[in-house]
Amino acid sequence: MRLWRRSIEGKETRSDETSRLRRCIRDLVALSGLSVAWSGHEPLQIAESLADVLLHTLCLDFAYIRLNGQTEGVALEAGCTDQGPDSSERIQLIDRALAPWLQSNITGPAAVASVADPFGSGTVRVVLIPIGFERACGVLVAGSRHVDFPTDAERVLLSVGANQAAIILQHLRAEQALRESEQRFRTLCDMVPVVIWMSDLDGRCTYVNKQWIEFTGKTLDQALGEGWLRSVHPDDREHALNTFVKASDARKEYSMEFRRRRADGEHRWILDTGVPLYTSLGSFAGYIGSCIDITERRQAEVAQRQLAAIVESSNDAIISKTLEGIITSWNTGAEHIFGYTADEVLGRP
Repeated sequence: MRLWRRSIEGKETRSDETSRLRRCIRDLVALSGLSVAWSGHEPLQIAESLADVLLHTLCLDFAYIRLNGQTEGVALEAGCTDQGPDSSERIQLIDRALAPWLQSNITGPAAVASVADPFGSGTVRVVLIPIGFERACGVLVAGSRHVDFPTDAERVLLSVGANQAAIILQHLRAEQALRESEQRFRTLCDMVPVVIWMSDLDGRCTYVNKQWIEFTGKTLDQALGEGWLRSVHPDDREHALNTFVKASDARKEYSMEFRRRRADGEHRWILDTGVPLYTSLGSFAGYIGSCIDITERRQAEVAQRQLAAIVESSNDAIISKTLEGIITSWNTGAEHIFGYTADEVLGRP
């Protein structure tokens, strides 16, 4: 039994009109909650459900829905009729009847026309309702043999149903786009030759890339939620913690060097850089950062400092110069032997 039909005689008493208004309000309330009921449904399930709801709510002969580019760019079609169990053949009949009209330049937010009856002779009145802004998600076409279809109330109910479908479909698209964006991010992070990490407000890891797993030798489950200080060398923990806390309190970027334990137990020098993360509402959410192994660089710096100390403390004159003979270094021994200070000779032949 449909929830709302015109009187057969086309005449209505005040009581009939009041009853229709009440049913319309009730249907509006019911339709406005469809997006919640459809949560977790696939697009085709949503389209089929909407067609069925509208068919059994309004005085329709069929409801047809086309969703744009849902599966590899191909539109999805769904339909519901009062001619018995629906099938792909019935949907094709509707599609063929609507095709000339849909392919024409339809204008207006709710275009109305008469097309050939898909299931009999004569014509049927149809109305097109966009699903989403400028039909971004698709179109809803409702058909009825009643000559005064669609009434203002029917337009409203069809629009409400289409809007509820658009809400959940756009939400699904946003979720899909977010998943694809996250997958691209993870793929990119796994390709770079450095450790990439993300942490929450308390400094616990919420994301690590493949290089982190390889460096630490831990599983992903072990890495997520773990405090990062555990793998820091005991002599460097206080400095690392103070640097992180100070930056976190100020919501600022930081960069620090410390030793971190590798999977083989060796402590390697790490350059750790973190940048603050914020939610869409502007709230501080933690950090995203990178870790680079700088052990070889640190060792080279130590060796360079040791060599510089040897040169400086030597009693012999140790001088370096360019191929053109310009002096670039002049140690204390050279000052004692030649009597010139470094400031007097550096940059001269």
